[in-house]
Amino acid sequence: MALTQVASGLIASVAASTLTGTQTIPRGTLPTGSVLQVVSATTTSTTTNTTSTPADVTGLTATITPSSSSSKVLVMVATQWQLFRSAIEVAGYLIVLRGATTIFNQSANSLGMEAGLSTGSRIYLTGWYAPSIVDSPATTSATTYKVQLSCVSTGSSGSITVNNQGNNTQTSSIILMEIAA
Repeated sequence: MALTQVASGLIASVAASTLTGTQTIPRGTLPTGSVLQVVSATTTSTTTNTTSTPADVTGLTATITPSSSSSKVLVMVATQWQLFRSAIEVAGYLIVLRGATTIFNQSANSLGMEAGLSTGSRIYLTGWYAPSIVDSPATTSATTYKVQLSCVSTGSSGSITVNNQGNNTQTSSIILMEIAA
């Protein structure tokens, strides 16, 4: 199979057998918005937190090394959560961080999970958390993104869990895409 290039009205062909080594297009020639690289991680590990202190979601961490400090990183997360509450009020929080910097913090109660319960009532609520965040890390150093969760409850106990819906294991993922700026 021949490789064909159209330039200045001319068509030049090169036989595939003459191409050797790795052929790359210089990143500087790619237009703004081009995807330069993709890094991902998936996990089926279950993580539960019963406190307001954020805890890392096991296996939901990925590292990318941007090729330019002007690049953007599109961070896409998809994870299933389960909120348990036997308290009057419980809110679960899912947090996305770049290193130690929070770039997204979503309260599960703003997803329709907050409701008053009488003391002693127990309920499990489940759903999916799938934010997409465009981040500007402004670096060419290896940059780690991760997901954490925390649980704030009053009156009694509560917990937030990922990757466990009715005792059925789920799969969560984090995808990082470097985008040319």
